[in-house]
Amino acid sequence: MEEQEKTGVGLKIAFAVIIVLIVLLSAAVGLVFFGDSVGIDVKSWFAQETTAPPTEPVTTVQATTAAPTTAPATYYVPYVVGMNAKDAYYELNEAGVHFTVKREYSTTVKAEVVLGQEPEEGIVTDSDTVTVIISKGVDQPDTTPPATTKPSKKQETTSATGASGATGGTYLLKDSDSRYIGRSEVAGMSEQQLTLALNEIYARRGRKFNSRELQAYFDSQPWYKGTIAPSAFDENSLNKFEKANVQTILKVMREKGYR
Repeated sequence: MEEQEKTGVGLKIAFAVIIVLIVLLSAAVGLVFFGDSVGIDVKSWFAQETTAPPTEPVTTVQATTAAPTTAPATYYVPYVVGMNAKDAYYELNEAGVHFTVKREYSTTVKAEVVLGQEPEEGIVTDSDTVTVIISKGVDQPDTTPPATTKPSKKQETTSATGASGATGGTYLLKDSDSRYIGRSEVAGMSEQQLTLALNEIYARRGRKFNSRELQAYFDSQPWYKGTIAPSAFDENSLNKFEKANVQTILKVMREKGYR
């Protein structure tokens, strides 16, 4: 009897479960077929239930490296005017300055001494170049200008012996452009005479002179035709006799203490 009751209860429970399942299935089928008519988006409802929640989009930021801006290096230009050339080069190199050397004759600044610089002082960069002007000393033909333009006794003697130019006038040294002058010929000359004799060699070649006294003297000679500026004169235009005679006169002038 008890077994029959248990069996009956079990059947009732099973039947109830089947009824519930049928009801649920019917409800689902009804939603599928009639959901549109009642305003229910069944597919979206099911999709929301079955898909994973959306994730936040990841924004990738690309690192940018800006090109470094480097300003040109700057250097302070030391003042080197008045220094000897070697000391000036050392100072400029120590300061890191790029420089170039220019040489000029000077009647006031001795050779191998800085007589100017461009720019004198200030700040420069790697692309700038400082010009250093080094003295070459006194222009050789123009050293110790004569005190007067009056012809000396030596000139008068030479004129009397017929030492004349092609177009007239006188030379201190006859034929100094075509023969070697002996030391004995100039050893007895004064400082003024030696200066004129030296520059006479250049004057024959048409060189002009920075010295007003020398220029006036040679302008007074009928044979002189000055056409070449001192800075444009080429020493190589002298022939072998003239070059040797220049050295002979210079040697005597040094021995006498005139240079």
